[in-house]
Amino acid sequence: ENFDQPNRTVHSLQIDGSLVERVHLAGSQFSSVVCKDARLIGCDLANLRAHRISLLRVELIDCRLMGLSSAALEWREVLIRNSDLRFAQLESAKF
Repeated sequence: ENFDQPNRTVHSLQIDGSLVERVHLAGSQFSSVVCKDARLIGCDLANLRAHRISLLRVELIDCRLMGLSSAALEWREVLIRNSDLRFAQLESAKF
């Protein structure tokens, strides 16, 4: 909750079975992002770039996702509510 680390370069991010609120990772770069059984509320992930993003049973509520970019994307059972996905670049996406 309330984690503010924008514009970071990190190898991987894994969230499993968690409630994540008001996390600011805008402009960050990851090799891999894996989220499973998670709820993200009010998070700023704008312009986040990751080679691979995998979401399984994830809720993105009131999140800023503008400009999100991924070369390999796999989303299963994902709910996006009141979130901004404009300008997202989702290559090779599987929904």
